[in-house]
Amino acid sequence: LRNIRGDMNIPCRVMIDLWVEITDLAISMEDPLWAILPALVPLGKIEAKERPAESFGAAFATSSATFFVPLSDQLLAKEKKRWDKEEEKALSLQKRLTEKLRNPQFLENAPRNIVEEHQEMLKKVHVSLEEIEKKRKQWL
Repeated sequence: LRNIRGDMNIPCRVMIDLWVEITDLAISMEDPLWAILPALVPLGKIEAKERPAESFGAAFATSSATFFVPLSDQLLAKEKKRWDKEEEKALSLQKRLTEKLRNPQFLENAPRNIVEEHQEMLKKVHVSLEEIEKKRKQWL
């Protein structure tokens, strides 16, 4: 939960809800351990419920339960801006790397390991752009 707060830049004073889908029948929402969570992380409600298919949020799973933190439209807008920035940065890097790798002088003069590093970086940029597109399709 702390990682979700950090990744999504959710201030500590903002209460977040937690939805829990228990997969291990030996665990119950009445267990006193659930009372400890709000002491560790500021939480609004802790509810036993499934994650709706079209909800924006962050999820994580353990062997006994799946946890989902629903996030607001305001946070979705912030995430969209962050994705836009990431995409802009990745497209810029993609352009520079592509130009370098198409330059015959660079290919002739650069050490082979440098050329290979640039090719690997270009592959990573492609993956990053695909991930951004996947997130957009999922949430927008």
